[in-house]
Amino acid sequence: MATKANAAHILVGSEKDAQKIMERIRKGEDFAELAKRFSNARPRTREGTSDGSPRVRW
Repeated sequence: MATKANAAHILVGSEKDAQKIMERIRKGEDFAELAKRFSNARPRTREGTSDGSPRVRW
């Protein structure tokens, strides 16, 4: 049986930065907001994925 999964990431410059952000996520802060603020990845503007689920936009 096939299993579907969606993945997202926040690209940062160091493991120390990643650990700080992970702690904030564990405490309940919004992943999308943290991605907007801290990710070094290029912004995406797609409206959704192939299965219709929303993408994080920033």
